Amino acid sequence: MNQNKIPSVGSLVASLTAQAAIMLITPIIVAIDLMNRGGGIRETSLTEFTQEAAIIISAIIFAIGAYRRPYARGCLTLIAGFMGCIAIRELDMYFDLISHGFWLYPALLLAVVCVAYAARCGRSALRPFLWYSREKFFSYLTVGFLILLFFSRLFGTGSLWELALPDRTYVVGVKSTVQEGLELLGYMLVLLGAVLFHLRKPLTEKQQTKRRRQGYI
Repeated sequence: MNQNKIPSVGSLVASLTAQAAIMLITPIIVAIDLMNRGGGIRETSLTEFTQEAAIIISAIIFAIGAYRRPYARGCLTLIAGFMGCIAIRELDMYFDLISHGFWLYPALLLAVVCVAYAARCGRSALRPFLWYSREKFFSYLTVGFLILLFFSRLFGTGSLWELALPDRTYVVGVKSTVQEGLELLGYMLVLLGAVLFHLRKPLTEKQQTKRRRQGYI
């Protein structure tokens, strides 16, 4: 992607519309759960199901990308594998039917397989990250994962809300609502990044040759 290229009005409007839609959809989904059940967000809720669907779809998109883009196969395999591990963690309720904490074993297996395969891919495992880090879709991924893995956890800490709410009977419900709502926002941004990646055309032979000379693939 040419970093100096000025985006068209249409692409700018589409980008802002997608971002606004995410900001609107996220609280609406959380509100639907609260109106239906109240008391916070439960594991069997629309919010949780939407989170799971978003990360699973994102993982599939990058897995397909790894198949279609051999010049970045290792890199995309690692991204897809990371998302797959998160998806398995989100589905822990179903793995707990086997035994408590069983989700850890398929997640570790997937991680080992993806890392081992990416290691065999050589240059396509690390260097494409340097190029992709300049792309718009990558920004959505990083911001989404930062919200998911850090901000939602910190801002959804129970002790923080105990300071804000004098009646501690509300803390659990508020904590789960805030944390799950922020996680949903993170997942939706990740999904937007995955969709933007999917819309990118694979590199032509000429473009691949140019990036090889630049040391990115």
